[in-house]
Amino acid sequence: RPADPICSRTLPGQAGIVVRDLETTPELEAEGTARDLIRVVQRARRDAGLQVTDRIGLAVAVSSDLAGILESWREHVASQVLAVEVEIGIGIAAGSPTEEKTGWNGDIFTAVDELSDAAAVIARIRRLG
Repeated sequence: RPADPICSRTLPGQAGIVVRDLETTPELEAEGTARDLIRVVQRARRDAGLQVTDRIGLAVAVSSDLAGILESWREHVASQVLAVEVEIGIGIAAGSPTEEKTGWNGDIFTAVDELSDAAAVIARIRRLG
């Protein structure tokens, strides 16, 4: 019988016990933030009408605490969204609304969105080539 029914279960036929570690680490939270940013950028690519194979230049504005987290995930984000260049900058104070609007302005598509923790993010996409 499992000692903790919340994070463990007995396999059918009493073949064993499966235990899940439910603790989140800073590394897991950082990965989740990066994946969340990828989701935002992929949605912006779709909204901008880009082709799946289009290479982009990406500039992201977030709060200072998120900029540090995302900086270490820059290469992963770039590979997932086909960004040849990625700039991660501080451009939003934590918890403050932004006046930016989603849409095209010249050759730059701006997307204003939120990460899953309600942190604001501004992604600017430029189609390359």
